[in-house]
Amino acid sequence: MELYLTPNAYEKFIDLQYFGKYHYYKFFIRNSEPINLSCLVCDEIEDILPERLIEKKKKYLPIVE
Repeated sequence: MELYLTPNAYEKFIDLQYFGKYHYYKFFIRNSEPINLSCLVCDEIEDILPERLIEKKKKYLPIVE
């Protein structure tokens, strides 16, 4: 699973704008296309899955592709 964060959230800097808290997840399931899940739908996935399964990536504006 990949977690796409803004640079401020990735670097753990202070965020002065609200969009810096926006992030999304990309799940890779065998034999199918990846599934994108916005933090607006579910933002507690990091609490559920172990951190070793999450690959964090920095993206300027993490808009779901």
